[in-house]
Amino acid sequence: MIKPVLILALVALLGASSLSAAQRARSPAAATVFIRVIGTIEVVTEGAFTESKETRDVELGTGSGFIFTPYGHVLTNHHVVQGRSFTKRVGSRNVTVELKVDRVEVVLPTGAFDASIELVDPDIDLAVLSIAGGDLPYLAFGDSEATKPGESVHVYGFPFGRRVEVGLTDVPDILPQVSVTRGTVSATRNDDAGNTAYLQTSATVNPGNSGGPMVDEDGYVLGVVRLKLRDSDGIGFAIPVNTVKDFLTVSGYDQLLPVERLKLGGEQTLRDKGLSLRLPETLEDVSPMRLRAFSDPGQGAILWTSDRVVTPWDLRSLEQALLSGGTFGTFRAEGERDSAAVAEGVLIGRARSGDTRMVYALFDRGAEKIVLRYEGHADAVAFNRSVLEQSLRSVSARPLLTSEVTRALLVDGVLWERRPLPAPSAPSIMVPGRFSVEVSAPFACTGLPPVESAMAASPEGDFTVSLRVGWWAHSLDTSSAATSCSQQAGGFGDASYFYTIDWLGIRYAVEGVFIDDMRGTLQLELVAPESKQLFVRELALAWIAENRQR
Repeated sequence: MIKPVLILALVALLGASSLSAAQRARSPAAATVFIRVIGTIEVVTEGAFTESKETRDVELGTGSGFIFTPYGHVLTNHHVVQGRSFTKRVGSRNVTVELKVDRVEVVLPTGAFDASIELVDPDIDLAVLSIAGGDLPYLAFGDSEATKPGESVHVYGFPFGRRVEVGLTDVPDILPQVSVTRGTVSATRNDDAGNTAYLQTSATVNPGNSGGPMVDEDGYVLGVVRLKLRDSDGIGFAIPVNTVKDFLTVSGYDQLLPVERLKLGGEQTLRDKGLSLRLPETLEDVSPMRLRAFSDPGQGAILWTSDRVVTPWDLRSLEQALLSGGTFGTFRAEGERDSAAVAEGVLIGRARSGDTRMVYALFDRGAEKIVLRYEGHADAVAFNRSVLEQSLRSVSARPLLTSEVTRALLVDGVLWERRPLPAPSAPSIMVPGRFSVEVSAPFACTGLPPVESAMAASPEGDFTVSLRVGWWAHSLDTSSAATSCSQQAGGFGDASYFYTIDWLGIRYAVEGVFIDDMRGTLQLELVAPESKQLFVRELALAWIAENRQR
């Protein structure tokens, strides 16, 4: 058995280039292997005297398996590669037959390879073999805990070994063609502790299928075929792939998998954002924005994002916006989408776009909606789907839109506060007291470089209204900058602009101005629903005046 420390060293030796070069098998058939067990049959007959006879180099049996790492590791059942013995009574004599395994062969279309048995667990009936080779097509693991009865599956393997090649007259060394049967996950079967022990399938399973993969419609492994009920058709059983993950993790073999396994952490409360949920242990919120949360894009293969929006749309319309691309990012769903309401005001679904998958949840909190999703490479999302879905189901969201602006905000008596822009050498900005302040920039204008620092302030209880600030550490032509935002002049003086936009069913008025500053150029912008613009415009004029003379 290879020790975990040596496995880690092996990964380091192979390097990232090997991982990137390796490819998941285009078809499960390409990574499903035929296993031959060769050994010695010893027959011992006991009576008045004992006789012993050995026959060497005998094919003791065949089975199935599949490559699950790019380095030539093969998964199969322990019973496929183990020796065994049995005793029979023949007349007055006991006859003991012992099958001793001398070697195991893994047969691929490219030839037969001697395999070493590296890891076994007889209790759960799993074994890991290894063959010489690298950059081999492999099968990626799915998530058996996310599997539901009725889901379509395929079983790959070599039932009855070479005996199925009934059209051939000479088959001693031939590699039989892989057999594929289709069915569904019929049920999950628990052990005495209440844990899932088997996935029952209606796909046809026969002797020789043992150790082969049961995969979903996308080719991800859901289980390892183990047995069927005797004298029955359409009742087969597979060891859940999450049991396989546990088996590999105990011995450090999970380090060889191309995908990291996520674990759900404890509940996190993002108080300022009105969110509480359980995130995977490796993810945390790094967003400085009150209405948006996200994990570090460079940390792990899966990105977590949450957006809080105000819209009159229902969840199905909002889902369409999420999956159409542009509104919430570049993800544009392709092919079938799977979503369902799991509770009142909660919609959970999943979709794909090329090699990217998204698992998402939409929450209806009246005027407010929360759009929360996990997005990443299809292999990583499929591997961790149940953890991601558990995280989505754990979300609790309280409203932030608690005191909407319904009348003009008074200017008299406003206490102005000085807030530094979050960038070295950036100036401080005056904002109304008791406004919520966060990092958020004005809307981008065509042809202008990205702002170098930004801030936004909103009335407590109404984030639909915001006074936004952008800053550049160099001078801009303020008149040209205003024109790049809109050809329509605003009412904030020279170098001001005005336009309206529609977003998620609400029309917003956007009015701003560019101001020369001793340290560079400021952009001050008011954004508000048209229905609220007049309520905050006088305050916006006072705000601009404060920052012109600061």
